[in-house]
Formats: sequence, structure tokens, C-alpha cells
Amino acid sequence: MTDDQIFERGHAEGAEQTVAGAAVAAEVDAVFEQFGEPHPPVAIIVASREEFILAEDAARELTSRGIEHRLHELSPTRSMERLDKFLETAGLRGIRVIIATAGTVPWLPSMIATRTELPVIGVPMISNAVGGLDTLLATAQAPAGMPVACMGLGAIRNAAIYAARILGASSLGRNQG
Repeated sequence: MTDDQIFERGHAEGAEQTVAGAAVAAEVDAVFEQFGEPHPPVAIIVASREEFILAEDAARELTSRGIEHRLHELSPTRSMERLDKFLETAGLRGIRVIIATAGTVPWLPSMIATRTELPVIGVPMISNAVGGLDTLLATAQAPAGMPVACMGLGAIRNAAIYAARILGASSLGRNQG
């Protein structure tokens, strides 16, 4: 083996990769270290403490169905870099579905959909300005090619049920092949 080749972990014995491949592997390892252990299949992202409290309804529904999940308060208005890093590695860490509230940041679910290939379920929250019409439109009118499943106003429990159905359907697809 030459100096510019190393063995890659997890592959057949003798499988070699270049130093460039090793740099990518090191970068992935660093990301895993930054975010810790693998993530449960459902991530619930909110932008404020008030939404975090409301999102506990979704957490209870997922728990009642035996689905692991984690709540995250990640506001793009406070730290876009932190949210981007979270989304860049979401699939690698085991996240399969993202539930995001549209309240304090009405465009949060749509923005998340532009930054990940994972299914995004948006939950428009009732707002003081126009009763939630702003959050509903911001969620339902996601950019073309960036789909967001839009729940009813404040229907965060429905988002959890829909996430369970997505996970169930993806399990069925794997078992049939």
C-alpha cells in the first residue's frame, strides 16, 4: 500500500481509498462527534420556546406509537449556521422525517425543505397577526420542487400521525423488495 492510500472502515478487507476519500470520512466523523449519537427517526424542529411547548403534543403522540423522536429549538433567525449544520447531517444520523412548525418563523418548514431531501411536514401555527393565514400560506406555498406536507392550523398531533404513516410506508417498501 502506498502513502496516499488507506484502508476504509466498514468495507471488505483490502478495499482501499485515496487520501481525498479519507478527508471526507474524517469530515463525516467530525460531524458525528459534533452532534453525538445517532438521532431517532423523527426530528421536530421549532423556532421558539412557545412552539416547543406546543410541539410536546406531537412528542406524546409519537411516544404513544412507540416512535423515537427528538425536539429541537433551532431558529434560523438566531443561528442559520446551526440549523444548516443540523440539516446537512440529518439523514446520515438516522433522521427519516422532519416535523417543523410555522409560527414565529412562518417560512421555517419551506426553508427546511429547500435544504434537505428528507420529507418535511409543516404545521402552521395560529398567529396574532391574521389568525394563522400567514403561516398557512407560507407552509402550503413552498417553492416548486421543494414539497412540504401541510397540516391544518395548529394540528401538530396530525403531523406526528402523518410521520408515523411515512415511516410505516417506508418500512413496507423495504420489506417487499
